Amino acid sequence: MRGFFCTLAAPYCTFRRTDCMRRTNERKHERKPDFIAEVSYLSTEEGGRRSYAASGYRPHLKFEGSDYLTSGEQHFPDREKVLPGETATAEISILSVEVFKNKLFVGQPFEFSEGGKLIGRGRIVEIVNSDLQKPV
Repeated sequence: MRGFFCTLAAPYCTFRRTDCMRRTNERKHERKPDFIAEVSYLSTEEGGRRSYAASGYRPHLKFEGSDYLTSGEQHFPDREKVLPGETATAEISILSVEVFKNKLFVGQPFEFSEGGKLIGRGRIVEIVNSDLQKPV
């Protein structure tokens, strides 16, 4: 059986896809979050996801006032998953920290998507990584 890309071991492994995803999601949050946000997922009827988002989910993020997209890994400290149409607190680690240095602020809105499909919106509640904080 041909493998698929897996983040646990070698680039191609023999784990079944569901086993690999489960093991990936079971890992502890490996990195301190860059910021904490309130995220609201669109309902399926509004064009959002059809299934839940588990802790460790990494959609694309687009911040208001920026044309740049980045991936942001969402961890939900008070729950394991968020259903479409729900709102939750998320600890988010972004991939491109250097691009957003001194550009983010508390209250800043953002959107998150899967490819070109908008699946939710959020607002920064607290900035943990001080390098990202926009100077006052």
